[in-house]
Parts: sequence; structure tokens; C-alpha cells
Amino acid sequence: MEKVFHFDSPPQPYVADAAVLCCFDQRIRLAVYKFLQKQDEELGQIFNDYRRSTAFFQIAMMYDRNLLTEEEFQEFSPETVNMILGLRNGFGN
Repeated sequence: MEKVFHFDSPPQPYVADAAVLCCFDQRIRLAVYKFLQKQDEELGQIFNDYRRSTAFFQIAMMYDRNLLTEEEFQEFSPETVNMILGLRNGFGN
């Protein structure tokens, strides 16, 4: 399982009064921001800059992240499907 959030705050127990609890915790805000920033970069690699020279890797990334159904994936040429499956096997996915 992949670790999604990592808190850069001190490991001491977190103590707060009711006023602080009703506010959005800064540690969580920072973790969510970093998570969204990372996801935005990954999605940008997949969906930005469509060109013939990047199409193969974008399709591979879409398939790797389950953004394509198996039926959609099988609509590509057998050569493309086999190359992407070969890449996945080569990287241990």
C-alpha cells in the first residue's frame, strides 16, 4: 500500500481547544496541498502536451493508473498493447 500523506510537523501529541478544532488544521492543509500538487504534476504528464512523440507513454501512464478500462485499452493496436504490457512486466507492475 502506498503512503499518501506525510506530516512534516513535530511528532508530539497534538493538543487543541475547541476554537482550534473548528479551524482547519495547518498540518492537514499542508499535507493535502502537497498531495494535490503531486497529483496535478502526474495528471499533467498524462493529459498535457498531446503529440505523436508522447502518445505512447501517455497511454501507458493512463493504463498504469487505471484511467482506461480494459475494453478501451484493447482498442489500441496489438503492438501498442503488447509493448505497454511488456513495459509493465519489465518494471514489476
